[in-house]
Amino acid sequence: MFPADEHPFLAAIVARPADDGPRLELIKVAAAYPGHPLFGDLELSLRGGELVAVIGPSGSGKSTLLSLAAGILDPVAGQVRVGGDDWADRNRTERARLRRDRVTLAPQRPILVEPMTVRENLALTAEIRQHPLPVSEVARIADDLGLTALLDQPVDRLSGGERQRTTLARCLASGAPLLLLDEPTSQQDEASAARVIDVLRALVRAGCAILAASHDSRLIESAARVIKLG
Repeated sequence: MFPADEHPFLAAIVARPADDGPRLELIKVAAAYPGHPLFGDLELSLRGGELVAVIGPSGSGKSTLLSLAAGILDPVAGQVRVGGDDWADRNRTERARLRRDRVTLAPQRPILVEPMTVRENLALTAEIRQHPLPVSEVARIADDLGLTALLDQPVDRLSGGERQRTTLARCLASGAPLLLLDEPTSQQDEASAARVIDVLRALVRAGCAILAASHDSRLIESAARVIKLG
């Protein structure tokens, strides 16, 4: 799997932002639906080179926590900071810009550009994020995730597991130094899930920061820390 010194695009990813501060901070964060509290006083400081797993039963707020970290939702109390910037201080346009530069989210249900191929989805993501992706890097990311034979397939022809791995590949192509992953192995067979976890471990060794909601015991065992909700 890819060490940073042999993977120049990955090295560029982990260089942003500066490694002397947390990539993500949660300070006494609380979340709730109307009449239904999810969690409160949640604290987290996540730095480059760390994987933190979020566990808990369905409905405990795992996906909500990832959306808070991505600035898509706001907490009912507390602060959420990405690279030192508080989401609460940013308007919609500024949040979009901050999200483009600092963070990427892979939801449990993959969102892809359906008419495009896997290769085109990766290239489009890199272009939108303003981090040009060399052809050689497209090939390496695809190979790491077992997508090489599918690069020129339209994504609407992919299986659920293939779509999920393509979504993870888009996260890598985004160049974001903070990855937020919602059940990244939930649709994978055993071999593909092991491949995904190997990729995540390699990313962490190279200096990426990952917050992942998961029920996968292998991923949880790879985490530096575990947040238990519910």
